[in-house]
Amino acid sequence: MAQLVKDVMASTAQVVSSSDTVLEAARLMRDGSVGALLVLRDDQSLEGIVTDRDIAIRTVAEGRDPKLTAVAEVCSGDVATVSDRDGIKRSERTMRSKGVRRLAVMSDGRPVGIISTDDLLVVNQPGTAPAEIVSKARETAAKATKAARSRLAARIAGRGEEP
Repeated sequence: MAQLVKDVMASTAQVVSSSDTVLEAARLMRDGSVGALLVLRDDQSLEGIVTDRDIAIRTVAEGRDPKLTAVAEVCSGDVATVSDRDGIKRSERTMRSKGVRRLAVMSDGRPVGIISTDDLLVVNQPGTAPAEIVSKARETAAKATKAARSRLAARIAGRGEEP
């Protein structure tokens, strides 16, 4: 029998109101040790998803004040979703086709959680500790980043520019 999304997803949805500030969202992420929050409207329907990356790029890098910026201003509004009763293969296909790492999980039209690529890694590599999987992924990403930086530095050096 196929494993269902509800069996793999984060057990509790981490949420923030669209009118809350980015600072409040960042603190919720820190306190909950999560990288994304579902953004809910006043009627508890799904408005979007805000990630730590959204905060870094759309708030901090743009010079916006996190104490004054509403989450609704920086969240991604076009959220890819999956039902909690869907199989995990469907969530994998949806992530691939939408080019996202997280999906909002819905049950009867209401948001109930998030399923991420990290959740799927653990399922697809049984017997492997999640920390080991994440460590290997980080190692691979670090090598790719180092190689990209080297290529960029070589291009800049070829033009006589400062890195």
